[in-house]
This record gives sequence, C-alpha cells and structure tokens, in this order.
Amino acid sequence: MQTKGKGLSKLAREATKTAQVRRGRDLLDEIRQKSQNVERDLFDIGEALVEIQKKELFLPLGYTTFDEMLATEDVMGRSQAYKMMAVVRAFPRRVRSSLGMEKSYALVRYAHATAPEESPMSLLTTGVHIDGKKMSVDGLSVRDLNREVRRTRLSRDNARRDNPRKSARLLTERGAKALSALLSERVTAKPVKVPEGWAVQVTMSVGALDTLAKLTSSKQTG
Repeated sequence: MQTKGKGLSKLAREATKTAQVRRGRDLLDEIRQKSQNVERDLFDIGEALVEIQKKELFLPLGYTTFDEMLATEDVMGRSQAYKMMAVVRAFPRRVRSSLGMEKSYALVRYAHATAPEESPMSLLTTGVHIDGKKMSVDGLSVRDLNREVRRTRLSRDNARRDNPRKSARLLTERGAKALSALLSERVTAKPVKVPEGWAVQVTMSVGALDTLAKLTSSKQTG
C-alpha cells in the first residue's frame, strides 16, 4: 500500500508539473500574440505576466528566475514587463482602462515616492498633492504627476543630507518597498529598529532569492 501511495503521489506531481508547463507556455504564447497589438491588449499582457510570476510558472519551464525567462523567451523587455505588472497589481481592469497605461503607471510612481503608506488605488479617492495643493487625479496629466515625483525625490534627498539620523529610517523604508516591488509578491520586506539603528527584515521564497542572487552577480561582473 505504501509503494502504491508513493506511486500515486509521483503521478500527481508529474501531472501538476505538466499542467504548469502547459499553462506557462499558453501564457507566453498569449503574450507573443497580443504583443502584436500592445495598445489594445497591454492589460491582458500584464495580467499574463503577473500570473507567471506569482505562480512561479517559469520554474517548471526550466528557468530559475522570472527575469531569466523574459530574457530567454524574448517576449517582452524587462522594464516594460515590470511596468505593466505594477499597473495590473495596483488597479482593477475598469480603472486601468479609464486612466490609461501611462497615467496608471504615473500614479503608481507617485504613490511609491510620496505616500508609501497609501495604495495607488486610494489616491483616486483622497486626491494627490501637487505643489502643496490637494488636487483630484481627474484633472491631472501624466506630466503633472511625474513632475511631483521628481520634486519629492529631490526634496527627500536634500532632507537626507540635512538629517542623517532621520534619513536612515527613510532609506530603510524605501529600500524595503523597492525590494518588495523588485521581487514582487514572492518577498516581504519591512523596516525594523535594531540596536545599531535601522535595518530591513526580509522574508522571501527560493525563486525570489534566485532573482536577487542573479541581480547581485550581474552587478559584480558588470
């Protein structure tokens, strides 16, 4: 009975892997097909990319990291892929369609730069601050949002130079958020107080660790 149980378990694992490979290939084929008309199908592409990364479907396809799959399969440039995924994660489809890709992404960048405690979606209700004034998202352009992101980052950089102790916490908060965004939903990172000051506590999957190792390696050899 035990041998039979092991055999069934192995068959189940093989069936699962086969299904994952099929699903991963189907999604890659969908991305390639819809890339012929990116303007119309960009959100479908983003959703397919998110599914591949979230479910780590690149692993049964023979890749150790999501980025390796992107480069080898040549379905999408890395920066464009992560841009699409950031928008898909931030907003439901109806909101994405209403805002458009560029404004959706500008709001994601604005939230990360100016209001890390708020989700990009919440800014549609609360509004955003432009030049010190609270304004509705509806009346703002992509240029307005990007300009405020640049202004905020410059102001923060200046504050860091003026107040090193306070900037240490800001840096760890930004680092934790950036790491979470870089490695997607396979990692959680948060700032924690330690005797020496501030640090980032990280929990990640094996796939996320592989991605981080590859990024570190490329920087050392570059």
